Amino acid sequence: MRKLVVLSVAFCMACSSNEPEPENLPDLRTLSAAETSLVAGNNQFAVNLFTQLPQDDPNLFFSPLSIGIALGMTLNGAEAETRQGILNTIQFGSLTAAEVNHGYADLMRLLAGMDRTVNLSFANSVWYRNPLTVRTDFKSAIESSYQGTVQGLDFTSPQAKQTINNWVESKTNTKIKNVIQQIDAHLVMFLINAIYFKGDWTYSFDKAQTKAENFYLEDGTTIQMPTMRAEKVNVTLYAHEKFNLITIPFGNKQFEFTVLLPRPGYTTADVTASLSATALEDWIFNAHEQTVKLQMPKFKMKWKKNLNDELSALGMARAFIPGQAQLPNFFNDPLALYIDFVDHHSFLELTETGAEAAAVTVVGFVYTSLPAEPALVAINKPFVFMIREKHSGVITFMGQLKNPASLEE
Repeated sequence: MRKLVVLSVAFCMACSSNEPEPENLPDLRTLSAAETSLVAGNNQFAVNLFTQLPQDDPNLFFSPLSIGIALGMTLNGAEAETRQGILNTIQFGSLTAAEVNHGYADLMRLLAGMDRTVNLSFANSVWYRNPLTVRTDFKSAIESSYQGTVQGLDFTSPQAKQTINNWVESKTNTKIKNVIQQIDAHLVMFLINAIYFKGDWTYSFDKAQTKAENFYLEDGTTIQMPTMRAEKVNVTLYAHEKFNLITIPFGNKQFEFTVLLPRPGYTTADVTASLSATALEDWIFNAHEQTVKLQMPKFKMKWKKNLNDELSALGMARAFIPGQAQLPNFFNDPLALYIDFVDHHSFLELTETGAEAAAVTVVGFVYTSLPAEPALVAINKPFVFMIREKHSGVITFMGQLKNPASLEE
């Protein structure tokens, strides 16, 4: 079962109705076939990875889109079974690497321009050890499809680590720092994706109404948590046998904060057991809009994890095995490379104004051998949540809150 980030969300908003301004209407163009496949794959990958994450981590938060983009870039250096394993893991098994590149390029442009009041930005980079030389076709794919930086560095210099960390910090509005602790002698390349999101609620909370409220843990105990309140908030609701789905809009209502709140007698594990990409799509389709009083927790969390085991279990184990990984297409002189690590770092903060989120995925490569519905909706117990874009349906972030007491300040 997943680790659900349990949000004690009690929304009681004294809010103004901020309907989308005429000049901020979303681009609801038809998605291309590649985009449609990517969104479906991304969302199923989100659920699959969520279910693989360890049970002993009560709070977690990750970006399936960040991980998918990083692995999409990796596809351009892979071949044969290793490439197919990555495609299968991120649920793009029938697509080519070129189709993935083009699909992500289109999807990133669509999402970044969907709401001018929401800041959603993507940044990609490849940092490799000098004096190696990357292949022209690999460099071209990163620069053209992912708008990425491809740069050689002297990995023996103490400044190399700081150069990469400074890039990450700048692309996440300083929310994620020090993703590279050291550069070992066997490391030859880092491939990095960063996503940053900042969106204001469509119906903002009154800060004067925020106060401590009970948050009910799954073990029967209760803790106090800062809880935001709003009156007359338009949300969409879906009542499942095991949980209530509550969707709270940002900006022009294209980006949403979706909560899956267990009903009495059920837990976040029960929610997860029912969750799939197709089921989520069906629940959201059948949700209805309703005006409610809303209570919701105000919190900040940071999370990081090495994802080698989870990604291996999902189908790309070969990429991590020395001597078996097939990754010859990064450099002009083919090297016996394998993936040493896939590390993920994330940040989330919910306030009366809105949400700020960031995620970074770092893929490190090494040589095998070095050459030279209610009147009141109270989210006040463990729950699963995600940040989605409504038109495409893509899940950009996903997590769970089970124990706010263990959140990092």
